[in-house]
Amino acid sequence: MAKARTRMFGVGVCGVIVLTGLVLFSAGASKVPNSISPQPNSLTSLAQPPAKSKEAKQQEGARALQEFHARFPTIDYDSPEPTNPEEKAKRRKRNKHYDRKGLVSSNPYDTTSGVTEDSEVFYNLPALPVAQSDVILTASVLNSSAHLSNDKMGVYSEFNVQVDAVLKGPLPSSQTSLISVSRLGGVVRYPSGQKVLYEIAHQNMPAIGKRYLFFLKATDDAQAYEIATGYEIDPQRVQPLDYGEAFESHRGTDTIIFMNTVRQAIAGKN
Repeated sequence: MAKARTRMFGVGVCGVIVLTGLVLFSAGASKVPNSISPQPNSLTSLAQPPAKSKEAKQQEGARALQEFHARFPTIDYDSPEPTNPEEKAKRRKRNKHYDRKGLVSSNPYDTTSGVTEDSEVFYNLPALPVAQSDVILTASVLNSSAHLSNDKMGVYSEFNVQVDAVLKGPLPSSQTSLISVSRLGGVVRYPSGQKVLYEIAHQNMPAIGKRYLFFLKATDDAQAYEIATGYEIDPQRVQPLDYGEAFESHRGTDTIIFMNTVRQAIAGKN
């Protein structure tokens, strides 16, 4: 991770600030300057929804924070390795991809609840990173788990997903539609019981049970990929997985239109 900067927080994390900011922005974005706003009357008062109270905004922010935290699986710092030789070898191979990250502390401060690291590589990622992705596909998230790297300096979240369509690839193996996708970050629980959330600024984790369009990077394991970014998709609209001005340009886009845009980008038409 190029030129990363790490920040530690006693309360909250960068994702909390982003989520809370989005809540407050959405609550205040509809305000019109007094110089051009119409004078209120009975009709306009009935047509406009009541303004959210400070308490309602706080509750909405708390719910967003809870949902954000719930997406990060947890691993014990002293978690043992698998006993099965094949599983152990597979896990060590996947762990190696996240070695030498320098993200996880072996002995964090008692007041530390979150650590956020900046990534210039991620900041420079376009909204549709077709050229930067080895595989682009749609898949549903089945479950998640967190793992420490072999040197215990990195933590990553791994998601088993059911692939339903491959837009760019193809996948190395056509015998199964189940693969693993992962990205740096997760919650580490220490022997003292202290939990620390390690994250990359402006990155979120996929939610179990949701369907996504994933932009993926290959790893040494043919059945495991690293998430560059993604978009949650449903029959009507899409929502970006991550936060940033480029990704926001696609928020709420009609799913059919969005998928056609991605296919055109893959075909080199955009």
